[in-house]
Amino acid sequence: MNIKYQNTQLYSECQLVSALNASYKLGKPIIKIDSKEYEKLVDMTCGRYGSCLGIDIAHRYLKIKPFDIKPDWDNVLKSLLYLEYPVQLSIWTLRTGYHSVCVVDYKHIGGVTYFKAPNLYRETNKQMYISKGRLQEIWSDISNLSPNHGVWLGFVKD
Repeated sequence: MNIKYQNTQLYSECQLVSALNASYKLGKPIIKIDSKEYEKLVDMTCGRYGSCLGIDIAHRYLKIKPFDIKPDWDNVLKSLLYLEYPVQLSIWTLRTGYHSVCVVDYKHIGGVTYFKAPNLYRETNKQMYISKGRLQEIWSDISNLSPNHGVWLGFVKD
């Protein structure tokens, strides 16, 4: 099955891209980045210039419900393996600063866990996978900046 997650963004809308990828993981049609519907969502969420300050509008529009989860790497694996819901992580990158990435899948190769993390394209391979160790390094950069270690959200259908 060829899954077409969004792996890039145009403005300041990484939270919107994460929500779209979560929605797609949950079985809903993907909204393409070059569509009028996408541009409408960007404007509705203030993603063009305001870092998606109205992301809750997109969650309602996409009919997905976010909920807080404890920042714990085992929780990410459990959520994907047993509960089958995607997890949004807040991370820090030198290029963009705070950045939201939705982890939608994982695999084990040779004793190493890899997470599928669309919209982290400068760090992932062509299939959008990044090693758990590297993703933890990126995330640990934010844990030094934020006492809450960023926000982690799970998503379910609403």
